Parts: sequence; structure tokens; C-alpha cells
Amino acid sequence: MRTLTYMLLILLIPLSGMAQDFDRAEYFIDLDPGIGSGTPITLGVTASPMMFTTSIPTASLTPGFHHLGLRVRQSDGLWSIFEARGFYISTATTNSAAIAQAEYFVDLDPGVGSGTPISIPSGDVSNFTFTVPTTSLSAGFHFLAIRTKGVDGRWGIFEARGFYVSTATSDVSNIIEAEYFFDFDPGTGGGTPLSIPSGASSNFTVSIPTGSLAKGFHYLAIRTKGADGKWGIFESRGFYITDIAAAINIVGAEYFIDTDPGIGNALPLVVNPEAPDINQSFTIDVPPSLSAGDHIIGIRVLSADGLWSIEELDTIQVLVNEIPPVANAGDDETITLPVSTITLDGTASADSDGTIESFSWKQIGGPSTPTITDSDQAIATVNNLPEGVYEFELTVFDDVNLSDRDTITITVLEETTEPPPGPCVTPFITQTSNLLICNPPADSYQWYLANTPIAGATKQVLEINAMEFGLYHVETTSDTCQRSSEVFEYLITGSENPDTCNFFIAPNPVDGFLRITNKRIETIPIKVVDVLGKVVFTKQISPGEHEFDFTTVSAGQYYVIGESSTKPVLIKIHKR
Repeated sequence: MRTLTYMLLILLIPLSGMAQDFDRAEYFIDLDPGIGSGTPITLGVTASPMMFTTSIPTASLTPGFHHLGLRVRQSDGLWSIFEARGFYISTATTNSAAIAQAEYFVDLDPGVGSGTPISIPSGDVSNFTFTVPTTSLSAGFHFLAIRTKGVDGRWGIFEARGFYVSTATSDVSNIIEAEYFFDFDPGTGGGTPLSIPSGASSNFTVSIPTGSLAKGFHYLAIRTKGADGKWGIFESRGFYITDIAAAINIVGAEYFIDTDPGIGNALPLVVNPEAPDINQSFTIDVPPSLSAGDHIIGIRVLSADGLWSIEELDTIQVLVNEIPPVANAGDDETITLPVSTITLDGTASADSDGTIESFSWKQIGGPSTPTITDSDQAIATVNNLPEGVYEFELTVFDDVNLSDRDTITITVLEETTEPPPGPCVTPFITQTSNLLICNPPADSYQWYLANTPIAGATKQVLEINAMEFGLYHVETTSDTCQRSSEVFEYLITGSENPDTCNFFIAPNPVDGFLRITNKRIETIPIKVVDVLGKVVFTKQISPGEHEFDFTTVSAGQYYVIGESSTKPVLIKIHKR
């Protein structure tokens, strides 16, 4: 199940008792025209608290980032501070492009694309560190701003941070004074003094009277002064004045996605512990049916006196990682002429998160081109199969056009007049091209080369390459009967392939040590075998000269076989 973790910080102060109703609301986009001068919002009721939904036109806005501001008025004429949310107008219908460039400027914006370039790693997210020269800046406060551009050529809005340039060559001076003010700045040094402990850092707790403040939202700002007589910038926090005697605990929460089912009807969230304000992480289950793209999630909280807050909306983006289907062409099969038809069955193919919409069978290997019937179905039929080894490929597509492939090998054996297998029938070996075939069929097989079991050679047909010569036999089991075939001598039918440009052997004939020189740029496996196919030496040889000790090898004929991705090597040698 896909989940979304959402961090919620809500302060709920419901208006009750002597609280007044809201009677008016307005909004603005980007620029605040002033209290009472925004675009009015029609309210169906007047109440405290109050919930309403309104449509805000955006057709006239240019593509890019904007801010929506909303504020309400009480019946006594007091306006709230505005609540702002950022949003983005885009003509694109796909996900945001990866970050490709970045630039910065100090204090004054030179215009999009005209800042100082920053070397950054590209990607959907870019973490980077860079050095900003400040030697040309005057002493005092400045702002550093950074913005980035996507691979689609669009620049984002800049992110700014304040900093201070000092002419001091040592640490800043100790803090010796502090002052505060509400709402309006009376000017540096004109605030109400605070008694604080002095030092490079000052931690203090003070009681600030609010009895003279009107009900509603206000701001408290505090700034400090150093021993050098310089004041810092102020730090401010918003707060609300109400005539409620005590804050009311938040006791519940709920959420919805896209469509609000109404207050109290959304999906519940557990609030723990109950408190006037909560700072809590909620894990929200995203329904599997939710489509990929942007969605709206809404969260609201419930106070102990039964009042709900307005919902907090955030845009979330759901990314769906589709799982491709799995094609299954079935197990490899062997048939014997005169049977020349085989059924291809792909019904074991599956798609774990959807459905398979189409099947396609085609031949990708074999000595001839047989006929495939119903090649676009899960089950197809292949007719007119002459002797040989064939390979067929199945391709499946699911409901979101993801695909997968699988192959099946069909071996068609020549017709035999040997009697059908009976109890304890001795098997025999026939050869077709590079295939060794055990007849008659049995329940199980094990092939041997020079009396040594061949790993994985447990089928009726053994495929070998032109250089795997020697003495082969096969052991079969049918019911409780085990039999071994006579030895089948597979000889090299082709001529030697010495590759005299890149591969040298000396001396030949050899008495003591055999030197093999590999002048290729690759490391290749080399083996020396006798005329029966028994391996005498095996080694990986890198470019250069290598020695093999032949002093204890019996006299006779041997073959040096070198396997290569480009050209195999086969050289006959003699030991005296």
C-alpha cells in the first residue's frame, strides 16, 4: 500500500463566549491592495467559526508562481491578518522538469538568467555548496537570493536569506541590551527595554503585558544590542488576543483527499496527546485507486468544546510506479517426427497490478520457417516443423502498455523405427549436426564425456560445439531400470584454426614445457585435451606468454583449444 507522511502543525483557538461573528471576507493575489480593498467574497452565513468555499478565477494570471491572500472581518469591524498560500500557474501537463542550472544575486535582482551562475549537479533535487564573495559588500545587512532553472528552460522563484557583513576582525561583541515592541516598529532603540543577562549569547524569559492590546492578531518583535552599540534585526512572532479564559485542547482530527465530505465525515486521525496545540506526524493511506498526478489533501482538527477548525489544504503529487507484466512462454519441449505440430501456451503470463491486454508469438530461430496460427493469442499452434531446433518468443503488453518477453526452445527429432521403450531397454546415441540424441526416450538422463558427468546435461538431447570432441555416453532411468549406452565417439570434423597472427605455440612436437603466446587484447580460457576429449590442462591466459608443463604427459596427439568472443582457436600438437 502506498502511504503519504504529512507533518501538521495547527494552533486551534475557537471563538466562543463573547467572540463576535465574521461578517465579511476578501482576497487578493500577489499584491495586497490594503485592508478592505481586496476582492470581496460572498459569505452565505455569518458565524464564528465559519466555513465557506469560493471559486477564484486565475485565467488572467501569467504562468509562474503567485500568492493568494485571504482575510476576514469581525462584526465589530476588526480585520484579521491575511492567510497566504503560494500556487503555480503552468501550461504543462507533466511533472516538473529536472533542475539544470542555478544562479545567485545579493540584494538587487538583476533579472531572471542574469545572476551569477552556480555550478550544480543536475536532477529532480540538487544539493550543492558554493562560496559567495563578500569583500565588495559594505558593512551591514544584505540578502542572498538563489534560483534554479529546469531542463525545460523555466526559472523558479528565488529563495532569499539575510546575512550581516561586519568590519570586525574578531567575534561579535557581547549582547548588553534588548527591547520589544508590538505590531509597529518605533525605531531602533525606541522599543520597551528588557532586562537580560549580557554575554555573547543571552537566554532569558520575560513577562510581557498584553492588557492594553485589542482582541485579534498581533506581532511581538524583539531585538538586541551589542557592546559595540550596534542593534541586530528584530525577530517577530504572531499571536492572538482573545477573551477566552484558557486555551481549549485539540481532541481529534480528520482528513480527506480532493473532495470534502463535510465536517465530521472525513477519515479520522488519532491525536495524541490532547493539547491546545499539536505538533504531530500522521501517516495517511493513499488509496490504490488514486491516479497519478496532483491531488488536494485537507486536514482539520476538533476542539474539546466540539468546534472544528477550518481545513488546511496542501497539494500533494502522487507518483504511481507501474509494475510490468511477466511473460511466460512455457517449458522447453522435444517432439519426434512424424509429429510436426506443437502448441505454444502463454497463459501462465501475469500482471500483478493490472491485466495483460495482448499477446504476440514469433519465431526467432530455427532451420526453417513453420506456420504459426493464432500468433496474437495466449495459445498459438506451430505446424509443419521439420527436424531441427527452433526458438519462439512471446511478447505480452499490459493495460498501461508495459511489456515483457520470454522464449521457448522446441527440439524436433528425426523419425526412428526403433521399438518403443520397454523395461530395461539399452539406450543408443545418434548424431544430428551438433546434437547428440538419446534413443529411445526415458524418464531421466545423465550425459558423460570421457567417463566424467557433464554438469546440467540431463535431457534427451545434448547440444555440443564443434570443439567439444571426445568419447560420450549416456545413462538413462525408466521406472526402476537403469541402463548405459555404448560409447559414442564425437570427432572434430573441421580443419585446424591456428590463428597464427595472434596465437603461437612452441615447440611442436613438445618434450618438456609448451609455450603459448596470446597476442590478443583479451583474456581467454584455454584447455588441452587428448583425442578422447579428456581435459589435460585448463587455464585462463591473459595477453602475453604462458607455459604448460608437459614433462609428465604421456606421448601422443593432443589439441589446444582456445575459446574467444571473436575467433576460436584449435591447434593439434604432439608429445614425444
